[in-house]
Amino acid sequence: MRNEVLALIVVYGQTPIKTISFQTLAATQKSSVKVRLLIWDNSPKYHHISEPIAPHFERINYISTPENIGLSTIYNEVIEKHLNQNEFLLLLDQDSAIPFDFFEQFSRHSNQHPEIDLFLPTIRANDRLVSPLPYFYGWGKYWKTPRAGIQSSKFRCAINSGMMISGKYLKGDFPGYDERLRFYGTDTQFMVSYARSRKEFFIMETTIDHDLSFFEATSKNKASKFLEMKSAYTWIYEKHPFYQRALNIVVMSIVSLIYALKHKSITFLKTK
Repeated sequence: MRNEVLALIVVYGQTPIKTISFQTLAATQKSSVKVRLLIWDNSPKYHHISEPIAPHFERINYISTPENIGLSTIYNEVIEKHLNQNEFLLLLDQDSAIPFDFFEQFSRHSNQHPEIDLFLPTIRANDRLVSPLPYFYGWGKYWKTPRAGIQSSKFRCAINSGMMISGKYLKGDFPGYDERLRFYGTDTQFMVSYARSRKEFFIMETTIDHDLSFFEATSKNKASKFLEMKSAYTWIYEKHPFYQRALNIVVMSIVSLIYALKHKSITFLKTK
């Protein structure tokens, strides 16, 4: 059975046990899935974690990096030193509301489809279904209604939080996260890499409510985040065939123009 999970919550600026992700994860339905919890705290302040606060988990580990290291570095470290090959890695930001039956859903679907190495929930933010979504070299479009079941990996993207990825894939065919991508672009890099060696993934019949800072940012902050994303795409596709790099440049130029017109700011047209 595929019933072992390492749940990783990356935290910044909050007490870990008070985050939405921790509290909802601890409240999930008790199931056959064995969950180890790793809290990676990027906050300047160290937080003491006492295991009796969450007997729901097999074990809790806590790592503090007050220097606020990038997600890509954290993920690579976890894959190399903490993840077992027979486990699935659950990636979580600090502000994802995990449904009560999340692990039951995962257990049922993963055991029905042992050939699949990636299981995703639907992610909802600001009343939009933001993940997974169709994706074409930097251009994404939200689905209006949730989808479920086996999906083609080609031209699909998803955000990190809520991903359930097999240790067999991560410690095998996955080339690792590009550590130039500190925060933005790690999810896109993963999905692009996954599609090159895995034809399918699975969308579970469950939805996670999630906060996305991009929607809530001011136009100035949106522009800064967008420029980081554009830089990330350059690195993601730099070793791909020329036509794919060219497509990414064309698509991102169009997207930049659309954002510049929408927000009445030429900043979106710049390169970082």
